[in-house]
Amino acid sequence: MQQRGRLSASALNIVPIDASRSRPKLNPIGMLSKDERRVFDHVARENPHLKPADVPMLELYVMAHCRTVAANKRKDAEAWEREARVTMALGTKLRITPQATQDPRRVARLRAEADQDDERKPWDR
Repeated sequence: MQQRGRLSASALNIVPIDASRSRPKLNPIGMLSKDERRVFDHVARENPHLKPADVPMLELYVMAHCRTVAANKRKDAEAWEREARVTMALGTKLRITPQATQDPRRVARLRAEADQDDERKPWDR
């Protein structure tokens, strides 16, 4: 419904939300294996902040993740550690790891509160 007459200052400050516009589906650029595609789709679905510009880095993340799992199955500790580091670095840059999605100050505050709770008697908690 259109307001008649002159618009108020508060009406001018309202930004309309285009709810009809949905997020574009993320599609990999290159060829991914069946397992890599499954991980790609899962990560894209669970992290709505990812944009089409993140697809190349997301593909690298997925490949590193699958190589980490494969190294674990082979019981190759050295390869697992190397791949896990790459996976964590890419995951942090994509903001899909818990460390990247939580405010460090809030985490520290929660940890301090938990330490205080440990000092009290169980019946005082």
